[in-house]
Amino acid sequence: VPNLISEAQLKKLKVKILLKFDIDMSIVQFKFLRKSGNRLFDDSIQNAIDRVRAEVRQLPAPPEAIAGVVFGKGIAITLHGGDATD
Repeated sequence: VPNLISEAQLKKLKVKILLKFDIDMSIVQFKFLRKSGNRLFDDSIQNAIDRVRAEVRQLPAPPEAIAGVVFGKGIAITLHGGDATD
């Protein structure tokens, strides 16, 4: 997260993203379902996902109980700026 965003501002920011995976647990789709309204924060989320896609390539398999959702609809995640660390 850019250090140009104050800690007070950061605590107020959140985004909701959708991730879809292929059977090898590579991210095949990423999109914002709701942006924070702060371009720097949103861009930092996009950059982090891009890094994961480029460097990690394959994530651990999901638990069997949720595998159908992960490989089907994907997963929606809300990321809170207040939880961000360097």
